[in-house]
Amino acid sequence: MNKTTFLFLANLCCTTLLLAQGKEGNAWVLGYPTSLQGFASYAGGSLLKFDNGAIDTSKFDILRTMASPASIADENGDLLFYSNGCDVLNRNHQIMTNGVNLNETGMLYDLYCADAVKVYGALQDMVILPIPKQSKKYIIIHIRYIDPGLAISYIRYTTVDMDLDGGLGAVVEKNVNIPYGGVVNGYMTATRHGNGTDW
Repeated sequence: MNKTTFLFLANLCCTTLLLAQGKEGNAWVLGYPTSLQGFASYAGGSLLKFDNGAIDTSKFDILRTMASPASIADENGDLLFYSNGCDVLNRNHQIMTNGVNLNETGMLYDLYCADAVKVYGALQDMVILPIPKQSKKYIIIHIRYIDPGLAISYIRYTTVDMDLDGGLGAVVEKNVNIPYGGVVNGYMTATRHGNGTDW
């Protein structure tokens, strides 16, 4: 696969917050579980770090498939944490304190999150944003799907405090429903408010 095709697919498949200012969107996580048998060349995680027009890549062991993850970096572009819709993982690629059951148990969680190779949810069903005026606090806005094949879902949020667990962060509030009317099936995005602070 050539570089152009890879970057196009990475861009198409990744849910990553791209910020107009700062480097919070500069670290992307992709990959398949290191334990994947028979696919040694594909197994493992990849961290793509975009900086000054260049792409830095590194490999690491990964717990589950990252086909449509969300990630966020600090102001220097270094990875803080990421999620695949099942768990929240810290920069050391370990499940963050209180980071299990991001979309709680249920038919889809049991079907997809119990199997490291399967993928929870749809494309772009999460975004991670810094909480305005609250340094080191972030919000994950994510979709919880109810049943396979049904267009019934909830929009939820989960809060992460990066001041906890020695700077590795911890989930402090999880799976809080956001009231809305209608149906949502992925392709979520966020836009910075005109005031330059809010979203």
